[in-house]
Amino acid sequence: MIEFRVPEFKVPYFSAMYDIEQGRFFDHVECYTHEKILQMINNHDTVIFNLTRDQYHGVLRNQTVKKIKYELDRKGFNNIFYITNEIEHIESSDDRIFFCPIWFYSKYLDYKSNNYEIKTHRNHTLSCLNRFPFPHKVYVYFKLMSENYDNKNLISFYGLKDPYNLQRQMDINDLWDIPVSIKNMIVNSGFLKEKCCVPEDNLWNNDHSILHPAFSDTYLNIITESTHCTTFFTEKTCKPLCAGQLFLSPNAKNNVTALRHLGFEVFDSELDSHSYDSEDNFITRIDKMFLLLSKIYTDIPDIYYKNFDKIKYNREYFLSDKFIDNLLKPLKQRELLA
Repeated sequence: MIEFRVPEFKVPYFSAMYDIEQGRFFDHVECYTHEKILQMINNHDTVIFNLTRDQYHGVLRNQTVKKIKYELDRKGFNNIFYITNEIEHIESSDDRIFFCPIWFYSKYLDYKSNNYEIKTHRNHTLSCLNRFPFPHKVYVYFKLMSENYDNKNLISFYGLKDPYNLQRQMDINDLWDIPVSIKNMIVNSGFLKEKCCVPEDNLWNNDHSILHPAFSDTYLNIITESTHCTTFFTEKTCKPLCAGQLFLSPNAKNNVTALRHLGFEVFDSELDSHSYDSEDNFITRIDKMFLLLSKIYTDIPDIYYKNFDKIKYNREYFLSDKFIDNLLKPLKQRELLA
């Protein structure tokens, strides 16, 4: 189990999911029960509910922190502060919702003691690791396999295994949100049967390190985050920043915009200002990203060398006190940190 570390809070803290339809909290990581979380909320004047961990899948994918807060306020739970990845809350008018992607803090602690040197030369052009078969990951994999790229890429796909029940084999109909016409194209391509795994990959083990060649020995990483439904950041975004890579992130709308806000270099002049980032529909967003990728593919090593100072800056900034101070500013302003 990968440790998810958070700052030291002054008030009780829990990280869970909340199913609005069922009216219940559930937590598969810390194993807090619905009843235990209710007890925590009822027994304290103020608590913190962290909504920045993996969650928005399946029936929960269209939930937002606003919807969750409204539902819990309606039930009288108006003593909860909400931490979210959702970019609309960067400048929040609600004093109980704030933007603070806690995964960045956890990975900062993990990576700051690593002895790691960014390579000037890399052996692979692009990487894209797709472990869990969520719709946007399957579609990105399909697009990668459909393009006529060379063999200098590290791409993984582990098939349609249910991430919540590895004994269950999924099929194309389990991929909610992908239009039927595209599902048919994917099935007819035969790519889903190939189960493409890159060398040294560890299949279903959750490797958060940056030593895998997909990060340490590749110029550009296509980030496939945990969801395409809401701005969201996990180790999948942290790794290319800290490993010193160019990156594209066609996940939720405005993921790259949020990285700009946080102070990272996103290579706008070479990557068309990530124009795909503003698209509402995830299929359109991915298609537009691949149009950009096709234009720059043969130039990726040159773009990397040209931007080497900016690439080093991203790593240095990620591991700096300045970044952590900026990241935790909303928590400090509300005097929630010990």
